[in-house]
Amino acid sequence: MKNQNLNLLVLIFFLFIFADGLFACDLADHDWQSAGTLAFEIESPIFPFSEIDIATKAYTPAQVKQIIWLAKFGSIQYLGLYLRTLVKSWLTGLAWLPASTGIDITPYYYTGAQNKTVLIKSDNYNLKIAFFKDRNSDFNCRQLVILQEGRIRMLRKSADNKGNFLEFRGRSWLTVKFWQTPSLSRILTITAYPLDGHEETLYENQGLADELLAENLLKRKIESVIYTDLENLPGL
Repeated sequence: MKNQNLNLLVLIFFLFIFADGLFACDLADHDWQSAGTLAFEIESPIFPFSEIDIATKAYTPAQVKQIIWLAKFGSIQYLGLYLRTLVKSWLTGLAWLPASTGIDITPYYYTGAQNKTVLIKSDNYNLKIAFFKDRNSDFNCRQLVILQEGRIRMLRKSADNKGNFLEFRGRSWLTVKFWQTPSLSRILTITAYPLDGHEETLYENQGLADELLAENLLKRKIESVIYTDLENLPGL
């Protein structure tokens, strides 16, 4: 599992550096063309955005004091624990205890039951890494999408000693949009979904976008149409 996580990190890094396509800003009109897609199964998600979004809606702050996240843990998943802090939710301020599948979590769970513990298990995930390039910018505006989908199960022990079991299908993504190369100064935006129930911009270089629009390197939108979800990306 350690090697799988390491290989995945290396793969994403090299695809990110050498990708021939991706992103742009909301003021620009894009004609995205697929530049390649990789799809494969992973045992656990890279980032727990869906887990947080679902749990935030399923429970109240009075019901939960700590989270046990049960997954196949490796370097990728520990990165996911850090990325959870990007989500503006009361849930991310709680203690998150990573627990690898295959271990006995009974001591964690039953000790924590009195402290209002929720067990979240993530598994059966599929990962898609897709690249796009914008025809309207002569393919200089480019986008990387990391899309993951999988099963999320939650269990909270209630006061009457009965388990409150929930199961969902989670879907979340991270997009990086840049000009020509994915260096920090060339990144236009970084967005993620779901954060607080919707897609949210984590980083935006409005100065670069304005400069490219002023030089007609990006095509300006005639109408203020803002695409959400992944609706304007072919194949997703």
